[in-house]
Amino acid sequence: MSGSNEPIKVDTEMLKQAAYNLLQVQQHVQSAAGRLRQECNHNSDAIGDDKTGKEFHEKYDDNQEALIDSAFQSADLVEKTSDEVRNLIHALGNVEQNSIDAGRRLTSENHNG
Repeated sequence: MSGSNEPIKVDTEMLKQAAYNLLQVQQHVQSAAGRLRQECNHNSDAIGDDKTGKEFHEKYDDNQEALIDSAFQSADLVEKTSDEVRNLIHALGNVEQNSIDAGRRLTSENHNG
């Protein structure tokens, strides 16, 4: 809104809730990835190490590991996003405080000058 005199308002409390919610998602994804790894490791033994089992492992183990790694990477990405939201909240708090301080200085200068 170029040229608008409307004040810009950011609800940092809502952003804090969003950051918290992202951490909850991260924990669920991390937990699911851990359970997936455990189940895959557990079920891997059931496949066996005979010729057919070895062929199965050769065909699917890399894909399985890639899936598990992707799940853990997703959890890391959500955690980093939550961290960035918290950094944004901190930066917005600084901007707000700097604006308040500048306003006080200007008001003081107008009354003194």
